Amino acid sequence: GDLDLDWHGTPETLRIARQILALSHVEAGSHTYSHPLDWKYFDVSPEVSARRHARRRGRRTSLGPTGGRWLQAVSGWLGGAASADDSPEADWSGRDSVYDRPRSYQIEPFRLDKEIEGSVAFVQGLLPHGKKVEVVQWSGDTSPFAAALVAVRELGLRNINGGDSRFDVEYPSYAWVSPLGLRVGNELQIYASNSNENTYTDLWTSRFFGFQHLKTTIENTEHPIRVKPFNVYYHMYSGERLASLNAVLANLELAEQSELAPITTSGYAAVVSGFFTTKLEPIGDDAWRISHRDGIETIRFDHADTRSVDWERSRGVVGQRRLKGSLYVALDAAVVEPVVALIERELSTERIEPPYLIEGRWRVSSLEQGPTGFRCDVQGFGAGSMTWRVPVDGLYEITETRRGASRTAQVRSRDHTLTVSRDRAAIQPVQLSITLREARETP
Repeated sequence: GDLDLDWHGTPETLRIARQILALSHVEAGSHTYSHPLDWKYFDVSPEVSARRHARRRGRRTSLGPTGGRWLQAVSGWLGGAASADDSPEADWSGRDSVYDRPRSYQIEPFRLDKEIEGSVAFVQGLLPHGKKVEVVQWSGDTSPFAAALVAVRELGLRNINGGDSRFDVEYPSYAWVSPLGLRVGNELQIYASNSNENTYTDLWTSRFFGFQHLKTTIENTEHPIRVKPFNVYYHMYSGERLASLNAVLANLELAEQSELAPITTSGYAAVVSGFFTTKLEPIGDDAWRISHRDGIETIRFDHADTRSVDWERSRGVVGQRRLKGSLYVALDAAVVEPVVALIERELSTERIEPPYLIEGRWRVSSLEQGPTGFRCDVQGFGAGSMTWRVPVDGLYEITETRRGASRTAQVRSRDHTLTVSRDRAAIQPVQLSITLREARETP
């Protein structure tokens, strides 16, 4: 609705939208067409319609015919007419809501296909060749009804928004940290992992600096154990005021200084979806086959101070890392059903392990390990840095291949740790080949 020239769009807004959407690190999404504020108001499912009619009949019959007309007259005089009209927004004034209307733009009658499929098609028309809309971000109260979620899923898109997690001085409890998502009928609504600036600014009315306190929620959901990812969720209107702009910049600076692996919004939605669908099938002592994982690429084992990956029995594992008493195991996205097997640490340290990832900003897939090196595909945003565990210390040759062109550098490992840094983003996957060229002599 902010872009359509027949609604509130202008040539300027369309030009800006095209410029933003053309950026290689920007993922395209839809925020609906008319920006519904109270989603359930537009739910016309049989169950909801029956309840709505029952409430209306109850209001009329409990007072009798003349009493019902009297109530309607008084309500109309007070600005809250109770109407039996079934047109979408006919009886809004009688609804108990924090909004003064059911959606931001009422230029046309509400149609679900226009809100979802129509908005997606409109945004798709603004994208450069080869790019497509990946996600629908819920508007208003972020409480879509099942049919809206179905419409998104049937387009092959992800959905997100809602939740508004806070864990700070004002909301000092895990009780204010939302779950990953919500079941709506047979559908799954994906919640955003952190609240946006609205809850910090009293719905954009005061304390415009408030979003800077996101840092507290980030810290509290990371320690003593990780329960949420790092997410900076803000609107463009944060640029209207210096205090709110500085709050956004402070959060982005915190993100740059933190140890993060940036992923897309749809990528995060796929991770959450996988949380609900993943199956772990025991196939032996401390071994599991993992399937139906969607976007899940990490499995965490808690209370695992003395455990490690058993590389001989595992398949489709690219790395491992111990953190805060837990063992994080990174899975290879290219392997459909990886196998994770664990072993006691004392046993694994006696073995010569293949190279594996300890940590990194980029995603790693299609890993092929060997005794003196490995090759893999990497993908990620911003400059890339990765730390690998290697079985032999020495001089390693690193070859990076992009679109058929290669460049090579050499790096020495230390204490079986090899740090690989790349100065260019790998938004499209890049091939890395790392080979031991000169082993360090053992004293």
